Amino acid sequence: MKKPPIIIYLCFLFTSFLLAQNNYSQSGYYTWYDDIVGIENTPLFNGVEYIEGYKTTRDNHKFFIDQSFYEGSVLYDGQPYYGISLKYDIYEDELIANLESEAQKSLLQLIKDKVAAFSIGSHQFVQIKDVDAESKGIVGYHETLAQNSLGILYKKHRKKRVKKEDKRILYFEFFDTKSDYVVLIDGTYHWVNSKNDFYELFPEIRKELKSFLSTNDALRRSNKEQQLKALFNKAHTLLTPKNNSPQ
Repeated sequence: MKKPPIIIYLCFLFTSFLLAQNNYSQSGYYTWYDDIVGIENTPLFNGVEYIEGYKTTRDNHKFFIDQSFYEGSVLYDGQPYYGISLKYDIYEDELIANLESEAQKSLLQLIKDKVAAFSIGSHQFVQIKDVDAESKGIVGYHETLAQNSLGILYKKHRKKRVKKEDKRILYFEFFDTKSDYVVLIDGTYHWVNSKNDFYELFPEIRKELKSFLSTNDALRRSNKEQQLKALFNKAHTLLTPKNNSPQ
C-alpha cells in the first residue's frame, strides 16, 4: 500500500530529528543558536504556563518515570531543540518543559499540536496524528519501542486516577494501567495487544512465530512488552528477503 504523503513527511522529519540527536555537530549547532538568541526568544516559549491541578503523593504520580525533569529533546513547530528539561504527563498526555533564561524560569505546557516528537533520556516518543489512526482510536504520544524496514512498534502509556481523602485532605493517586501497543506498517496502523494479534496480522508466518515463542523459555516467561518486541523483530527477519547475491 502506498504511504500517504503526510506519513512520508512525518517519518522523514522524525528520522531526521533522531539522526540529529546522534550527530553532535548538528545538535550542537542548534543548542549554540538557541543560546545566542535566547531560549525565551524561540517558538518553544509559546506554550501555556503549567499549573499542577492535582495534589498527589510522591510515589503515585502521573508522570513518565517520576515527577522529576529529565534532559531531552523536542521537535516543536518544525524545529528541533536539544538539552531541554522535560517531563511527560501520562495521565493528561501532555509534555511539560522547564525553561530557564537569564531573565526568567518558566514551567510551560507545550502546545500539543506543535509537538511532533520528543525524547526523555533514551526513550523516544512521537505524536500520532493520522486519519487512519484516529478512526481506530489511536491518538496522542506513543513511545517508539522498535523500528525496522517492516514498520514501527509503538507503546501507549496509560495511568488511572484514584481520589483519596485523609483527615479531610483530598488528594489523588495515579497508577499504571494497561498499556496499548500499535504497529505502523505500509501507512496503516494495527492494534497488537497480544501475541494472537501478531499471528492474525502475519498469517503467512503464523506457524513460525508461534514456534519461535513456544521454544524460547526465557521469552515465554518475560513480560508482554518484551514478547511483542521479539515477535515484531522476528516477523521482520522472516519477511525480509534473503540476500542471495554472490559474495
